[in-house]
Amino acid sequence: MKKLFAFTVACLILVMGSTHELRANSVTVGDLVISNVWARSTPTNVKTAAVYLTITNNGQHMDRVSGARTTMAGKAMIHQSKMVDGVMKMEHAQHAMIKAGGKLEMAPGGMHVMLMKLTGQLREGMVFPLILMFENSGDVELQVTVKKTGS
Repeated sequence: MKKLFAFTVACLILVMGSTHELRANSVTVGDLVISNVWARSTPTNVKTAAVYLTITNNGQHMDRVSGARTTMAGKAMIHQSKMVDGVMKMEHAQHAMIKAGGKLEMAPGGMHVMLMKLTGQLREGMVFPLILMFENSGDVELQVTVKKTGS
């Protein structure tokens, strides 16, 4: 009976830990839900990386991401990747708009948070803080999960 109880408790801890981990990567602030916050791992000497995420606006008013900051980089900016004359180019975006009732997906090949002057290597499995600055919703701290390169 004791073994069955110990096994049940162990299973509950694993399940609760997994559920917490899934929820930890989603933040709600007002009408905004920010989810799937991640970055790719980086090689040792690389000084730039990108953070990807999804912002869902369940409200009646638009909002904008006007900036970002993190302790993992000397500088963080909103960037947009675009195909220009057959060449992929990246440019700084002053802001990223989330329409009322809409969704903004920052994903590879599109808009993203660019991290420059990394303070350390991004290793698979690590988690680091990122603050997004919203025009209407204020500053929101997120936890970025680093995934394996190629994700």
